[in-house]
Amino acid sequence: MNTWKELLPMTNSQKGSALIISLILMFVLTILALSSASNTILQTKMSTTIADRNLALQSAEFAARIAEEQLQKWINTQNKIISNNSTLKETKIGVYIHDPVKATQPWELNTAKWDSTDSIDAGSIANSKTIKNPRWMLAVYPDNTNAQAASLEGVEQGALPEMVGRRYTITAVGWGSNATTHSKIQIEYYSPF
Repeated sequence: MNTWKELLPMTNSQKGSALIISLILMFVLTILALSSASNTILQTKMSTTIADRNLALQSAEFAARIAEEQLQKWINTQNKIISNNSTLKETKIGVYIHDPVKATQPWELNTAKWDSTDSIDAGSIANSKTIKNPRWMLAVYPDNTNAQAASLEGVEQGALPEMVGRRYTITAVGWGSNATTHSKIQIEYYSPF
């Protein structure tokens, strides 16, 4: 049987290996902690970006609803907006006559500045953190032929489509809390007369 004195040199040689093993375990745990922290930061950035995109989309939808309300007021109070009037562009900023042959609207030509020179301010959104107010533009189709054809799109065979009158295209843009985040939507609006 061995005495404790005989086992002592063996214990002394194991102290160094225990230190190395514990250092390796500490290094692995540190790497895991840093990886977890990095993953958390990345997920936070992603969720912030998604929230900012949603804010921009909601801002653009707000501008589109304001544009619909304003268009309906124009239609109800004056028929100038729905007439084929080539001077309409000069009289109302943000309102354009649609040319079915060639692209003429700023959003089609990618020349839209989305400021007071070519679009209409929709106003601020209550409790919004947006940098800029959402804006909108309107295209007026000169006749109802396109509107009638568009109303037939997606109609099942044998079904009667709703008869529509004048066709309008509303293009709206909204911004998020980050200046580079923006969302653009486009909707078709039909007037019965």
